[in-house]
Amino acid sequence: MRLENIIRKNAKFHGIEFDEAHPYIEFGYKLGINVFATLPPLSNVATMIIKCYKDKFASFKGLLETQALSKEMALLIEALASLKLNIVIAGKKNSLKTTLLSAIAKKLPQNNNGIIFDYANELKLENANITTFDFRHYENKKLIESIVDSNPDKIFINDCKNLSYFGKFIENGYRGICATYCADNPLDVLQEIYLI
Repeated sequence: MRLENIIRKNAKFHGIEFDEAHPYIEFGYKLGINVFATLPPLSNVATMIIKCYKDKFASFKGLLETQALSKEMALLIEALASLKLNIVIAGKKNSLKTTLLSAIAKKLPQNNNGIIFDYANELKLENANITTFDFRHYENKKLIESIVDSNPDKIFINDCKNLSYFGKFIENGYRGICATYCADNPLDVLQEIYLI
């Protein structure tokens, strides 16, 4: 009961309904802390999961130091990130997709401008030439099209829900999209990309 009260208090602070009719909530804090919580009947008891995104590892140096990437793989991805290519980082939950995307975004040259479409509210980049749009609860396709039409050097999509939607920009010749995509196996990713 105490945990449920804590969750309800946080939900109220964020202006989110949290009751039997709305038994699942998700909200984020600065510095990459995300909270997911459930109530019965969705779970048998009140539950809360706190996911902390550790930005200090979100660099190629940090990924090498923690042995999350081999030296060869880090060099390859870093080289690919410096080119204007379309890259999809796919994997299961908690497989360092966002961390790798952040490392790539940090390699954006100072004379380039980047756009982040953050569907997971995890990327916290302090970079004057990167603009972040939070589309967790609201996605305006006309706004996205206008942003892409402004021709940024790189577009970073964190937790992309629909690769085929962004595929139309790729079809029209846009290069520089770097997206994370949650998938259980490579076939799921290839099928989604194939639909582009």
